[in-house]
Amino acid sequence: MNKLCSFSSVLFCFSLSAQQEFAIPDPSIASHVVPEVAATAADDATTELMLTLEQQARQVADKYADALSCGQHELIGLIPWNTSTEGEGQMLSWLVLWAADLGCYGGSGSYAYQLTLVEKNVGGLFVNAKASSPVIRMKGMPSANSPISGFEKISDDQIKIFGMDYGPDDARCCPSRPVAVILQRDKQGNWQALNSRQP
Repeated sequence: MNKLCSFSSVLFCFSLSAQQEFAIPDPSIASHVVPEVAATAADDATTELMLTLEQQARQVADKYADALSCGQHELIGLIPWNTSTEGEGQMLSWLVLWAADLGCYGGSGSYAYQLTLVEKNVGGLFVNAKASSPVIRMKGMPSANSPISGFEKISDDQIKIFGMDYGPDDARCCPSRPVAVILQRDKQGNWQALNSRQP
């Protein structure tokens, strides 16, 4: 009997011994808990890495837009384009939508939407210039004065852009008609609007 038991009742000693006995981890329980915790930690690390890479992709696209345009440009948003992480040759990329006066033409009509593909390789993140404005063109988009609320990937060659366009009675300041524009990419990489309709 230990010192604590020598000054306590037999019932207390039994209670203490029971607590010590069941304090030993049950291997059958631990074997189920540990993999779940490890998987959650791995998922959290992957999510954090993707968010960091997304921020870097924004910065790369922002510098690219700044180098090609005059005045203030606006990054509308970006979407994951290729997220394959299988094997050593990871291919991660983001499609970035932005608006600016590309080429410094001046005037309100020169401010238009552009697309840039930012990719990641072993050396870091870079713009794929062959798949980005000004090499590629976007046709059939609403005026850049019409706000874009977001866009999404439909397939490797299609995206859908959500925004506002002008109704028949709208002033130039205030487009009021919700639209969803589907853009199709051709073999040359150019994007063409297939439709412009209310979503």
